[in-house]
Amino acid sequence: MIDLVDTSGEPHHWLSELTRLGAELYLAHAPRGMVIPMIHAVTGCVATRVLLPYVGPSERESALRFTWLSFAALYAAHGSRDARPETTAPPRDDRERLVDRAVATLEDHAIKFTDACLTEDDRCPDPVYRTAIGDLLDRMDALQRLRERQSA
Repeated sequence: MIDLVDTSGEPHHWLSELTRLGAELYLAHAPRGMVIPMIHAVTGCVATRVLLPYVGPSERESALRFTWLSFAALYAAHGSRDARPETTAPPRDDRERLVDRAVATLEDHAIKFTDACLTEDDRCPDPVYRTAIGDLLDRMDALQRLRERQSA
């Protein structure tokens, strides 16, 4: 199965395509409760990108293939062909505000996802990244409000 993906070409472009797809999958599946698994579709690709400068050419190809395999496994285990992203606009928050909101959650997944999406948005701008960040942070805010009401 790992040989089904073509990793030829420029690896950073290839990873950008995969992270964009990961953000889209997050937006399609988060309303179904698949928040954490789909976060890893983005953060896993960004982690691979960070490691690429430190591996040789043969290891680079293996890293890309295993990243794709992990991505495919996340989708196979948690995804659905019927899931469609909700139509939402990117948040109006600027970069600093998004980072502040992520840090305020004290939730490592929210912080890593925000960082990964902003990194990818810097590399290859696409509104899907900020939309995904906004969605996650809104969900985290709602969860925090629920916890506060339950403890009151």
